[in-house]
Amino acid sequence: MKNFWKTEMVQLFDYSAFRSERMKAGVTMDQVCEVSGLSKSYLCDIELGRRNATLETGQRLVKALKKLAGA
Repeated sequence: MKNFWKTEMVQLFDYSAFRSERMKAGVTMDQVCEVSGLSKSYLCDIELGRRNATLETGQRLVKALKKLAGA
């Protein structure tokens, strides 16, 4: 049961929407990676739907984008 919930929570984070919001805010992948501590190749794979990320990673990305966008 624990794995089911972990999978469901990961699916709640829309990574393509994250990419769209990042681009709207004028924030680069390099900037997000620097603030979040994630590698650029990992972020690229996440945004393009090639890899799934944990909920924790999704939270790190959102926090980084908010910080960089001044939200």
